[in-house]
Parts: sequence; structure tokens; C-alpha cells
Amino acid sequence: MLDRATIERLSRTPEKNAPMLNVALAEEGFAPVLLALARSPAVGPEAIQVINERIANEGDDVGRDREAPADEHFVSQAAELDRLLAAHPNASGHALDSIVARHPNDPFFILAAATHPRATITGVLRAVDWPAASPMHDRLWLALLDPALVPPLTLEEWAQDAQNPLRREAAARIGRDAASLRTLSHDKDRRVRRAVASNRHAGDERHRLAHEDPAPEVRARAGGPRGYGGEAGHGEQSEAARDGTSIVETARFAAALRAMNAGGVLAPDVVRALAGPAEKLDEEGAFFAAVVLPRAELLQCLELVLDLGMHSPQAKNLAAGLALRPPVPPGTPAAEEPEGEHADLVYDAVKSLSRTTTADSRLTGKARLCAWTAEGLAAAQVIEPGRIAYELEKNPLAADRMILARSCAIRPSLAQDLYAPEPPGPSSIPASVLEIAWSDPAAPEALVIDLAGRVAKAKKRAEDILEDEVDLDPSRRSLETLERVVLAATQRVLTESIERMRPGVSWSEIALAAENTALDAGFGIVTEFVGHGVGRQLHESPKVPMFWTGYQGEDFVLREGQVLAIEPILTLDAAGDWLRGTSPGPANRSRVVGGADHWTVRTASGKPACHAEHTVLVTPSGAEVLTA
Repeated sequence: MLDRATIERLSRTPEKNAPMLNVALAEEGFAPVLLALARSPAVGPEAIQVINERIANEGDDVGRDREAPADEHFVSQAAELDRLLAAHPNASGHALDSIVARHPNDPFFILAAATHPRATITGVLRAVDWPAASPMHDRLWLALLDPALVPPLTLEEWAQDAQNPLRREAAARIGRDAASLRTLSHDKDRRVRRAVASNRHAGDERHRLAHEDPAPEVRARAGGPRGYGGEAGHGEQSEAARDGTSIVETARFAAALRAMNAGGVLAPDVVRALAGPAEKLDEEGAFFAAVVLPRAELLQCLELVLDLGMHSPQAKNLAAGLALRPPVPPGTPAAEEPEGEHADLVYDAVKSLSRTTTADSRLTGKARLCAWTAEGLAAAQVIEPGRIAYELEKNPLAADRMILARSCAIRPSLAQDLYAPEPPGPSSIPASVLEIAWSDPAAPEALVIDLAGRVAKAKKRAEDILEDEVDLDPSRRSLETLERVVLAATQRVLTESIERMRPGVSWSEIALAAENTALDAGFGIVTEFVGHGVGRQLHESPKVPMFWTGYQGEDFVLREGQVLAIEPILTLDAAGDWLRGTSPGPANRSRVVGGADHWTVRTASGKPACHAEHTVLVTPSGAEVLTA
């Protein structure tokens, strides 16, 4: 068994380790070690399988530090490990299927497993049968399927499946049998005919569809630089293909590089074609350009495509392709930015896909597509971390909150950027992004409080978001995270109040400051209980509230030698609405309820609350804490 220090040291360079050593690290390592292994393309299939088995056996506790099993700040990395394994070039078909079994309703894992070089027919079929309203725009991802993974007889069965247009569409997109393609080109379903029009092996049928199909989009898909368009005769290239500026026939099938695999090199002519004039770049070319172009050429292509307008088909498909772009390996030097303004990249590329809120169930798929797009943008390092806070203010729609939250999840440096002391427009940072940032156990407590305050402000602006996207209800968020947040906030109020104590100061001044600190950070204050004086008896006068608005008791001035119990009680319930008169229901509505033991109390709503206390002596120079 390896010791902790050795495991940490060896996990930093998995590419230099022998395969069986990486297996040992996978068996013994805790979460950071497993993440380091999963991020390295050099790690072999044996170690990847071990990590997969550990996720299956240990669940959310996978990688918990065995030397600190009770670590209350442990954040599960199971989902992130699954995401990395699904895109790992050495993941086995069995591992891919087991990952999807753990995430049966997540399109990202379904698509990743189907387009992986080692996909199984089960994984492919699962993706093919995914509902038509899937997040991928126009099901262009079908072109990422490797025809070699689907036996010819299976493709023939799909082509003849009269009850399942999704399978017929898949057969039309990747099939090579002339007779089947001929039949499918007459299919009553427009999507199936469109798939034939996009299949480069359906030469004659594409020519016929380009001239005869009743659907304009099928005619357009069959024509242009992809095949036989306009008045070009049979077998002749279109003008765009002849001039060599947009060889999208080659580019479209550069998807053989496998979108989820970081390997492969594009031929120079394909790079030039994909980065060429945007007006001569077809929709599918834009999709695959985003998947496979080198970074510098990608930025050039983005600039050209976005000049066409954010509502253009090229912009939509380019955004979809970015979602599947392979991540940049850790440690890769950032490429020099070419001239041009790319600060509006997220806003322009995805706004057309997120015009309304996710409250409209019909747009759920589009919102997920936007989230994937952001993953591609973040992983490809197209967006500068320092611009994230700036981007957040531009599009306040729900999908964009999802975008940046998922981006931060896969690229922690983006979340770290939110910790900047003076980010532009701090009150505009979306709640879902902040929650990811504050769930990081490395975040200092002061930053946790700051982020929680921003969440409260974001919630007040979030009229267009489903409540469960930003609500702090413990039934919808990690209870661990919520408890940590309210604990840190309560400790902060207690500490700041003690620091303000000195002879001659009115208690109302300290109480009002404590109230403002709590409410501005988005927390409520339990007003049923207050602190007290300490003397010959445990509870003596004066009463010591940690709020002042609406308090009916008397004020007092601190004097030297006075001993007080300072007891703030903060809660996530209603984010301070109790004191500000906006809480629903009667004014005397009980906010806490007592337990059967006549001692324990809890919030009526069941939301987390925290009580912190110190006994404090007022000294000539300030205050001295008497309790440990």
C-alpha cells in the first residue's frame, strides 16, 4: 500500500508512470488523485476501469480521503469523474455503458458514449433512440457515429423500422447501402430525407432531393458546397466547391477524429477550408469546424461566422459544435489571441438558442445545448477567465446562468475568477454560478459569505427563472453546502459584533450593524431569541438582540466590566424578509417551532439555521472573549 505523500507525488505525472503503477494509484488514491488520472490521456484502460469500478462501488464518496473520513467539507467528485471518463480515449465500451447507466437521463453522457471510438452498439442505440427534441441542433451529432460500430444488418433493420423515425434517420445519415438510401430518400418524414441529403454516400439520391424534394431545407441540405446545388449538372461541383475556399465535403467528415477524443491532426487544406469565408461555410461545416479546428483558426472562424449574425444557422451550429470540442489537456500553454474582439463570444454564439426561459419545457433541450456549448468554450480556453464576470451581465436569461455554472464546474479557474475582490458588477453574478463557486471547500469563509450575499441579490432579480434553479431550499441543494454557508455567516456576524464592542457604544448601533450584515448577505435573523447579560445567574438583564428593526426592548450603553452573552441566530429562511415586512402570512406567524423535549427548536420551514454564541467581557480597550 502506497503512503499518501507518494501517491500525491506520483499522481502529478501519470504519463511517466508504468501502467500498473497508475492502476495502483487508481486503487489507493483519493479524489484529487483520481481527477488527475482521469484528466491524463496517457492513463491506460486498466486504470480507467479501476476508477470506473470505484465510482460504481463508492458512489458519491468515491475518493474521500481515508485519513480524514469525517471531513465535513468533502465535495463529491463522482459526476466530474464520470464526465472525464466518458471523454477519455482509453475508456472501454463496458465503462462507457456503466457511466451511462449511472446517468440514464443526461444527454451529455448518452452522446459521449455513442460517439466514443470504443462505443458499444448498446450505447449507439441508446443515443439514436434519444427523443427527437434532443439538445443537439438538428441531430447533427449523428454524423459523429462511426458506421463501423453498427453492423450492416442492424442498419438495415433501422432503415426498415416503420415505427421509429429516429432509427430511420440514423440509418439515412450513416448508412452506405444504395438500396436502403434510395428507399429512405422517399420517406414521409422530412428529417429522414434531410439525413439522406447530408449523407455523402447517397450521391444520386442527394442530387434528386436537391431538385425535387418539397421541403426547402432538404433541398438546401442536398445542394450547395455539400453536393449538387443550383444548376450544376450531375457529378459537377458547385461554384463554392470549385473555388476551393470551402471544402466542407472533407471538413464535414473530419468528425472521424471523434469529437470526444483529443487525438488526431487535421490536414492543412481542411483547416483552411473550415476557417475560410463564413458566407461559404455551410451549416454542417460550421458545426464540425467548431469541433476540430485548431484554436487560432477556430477564433478566426468564430469571428467570421458571428459577423453573419447571432441568429444565423452557421452561428447556431457552430455553437453546437463548440459543445463537443475536446478539452485542452491541463498544462497546455494558452495560444496567443489573434486580433479581434472575442469578449462577446458567449453572448453572440448562444443567445439565439436561449431566447426564453427554461420554464418553457419545449426549450429544455436548447438550454442544455447552451450548457454544452459553454463547456466547449471553457475547455477550449476560448474565453478569458477575467471576462466571465463581465459576460454575466449581458444576457440575464436562465440558459446563460446554466451555461456559466457548467463552465465553472468543468474549469474551476472560472469559478476562482469570481473570487476577485472587485469583479465588475458583483451583484449581477448568477446564483447558479455562485453556488458552484462557494461549494469549493478551498473557498475562504469570507468569500463564502460574499458569494451567498450575491446569491440573495440574484434571486431577487431572477423573475424569469424557475424557482428550483436558484432556490436555496435544502431539498434542492446540497445540505452540506447550505449548512456551511449559514454557519460561516453566523460566525461572521458574531465576530464583527464583538469587534465593535467598547465602553460608551450603544448596543443598538452594534445590533443594527449585525442586522445589516446578515440581511445584505441574504440571510434571515431569528428574532424569537436574543442574548443576555451574565452575572450571578446565567440569564440576567439586559436583553441583547442581534437585530434592531422592530425590536421593542430598551437600548443600553456598554460599560467597562459588563459581561454579555452575544448570540446571533441566522437562517436561510426568507433571506431576511421577516424583519423587512415582506414575509407572507400574518405578522405574528411563528417562524420557529419547539420540539417535544421543550428545548430543541427548528425553523418552521425546515431550512437550515445556525446559532453561535460567545460570553464577552467589556474591557477598557474593547472586548475579551471568555468562552473557548
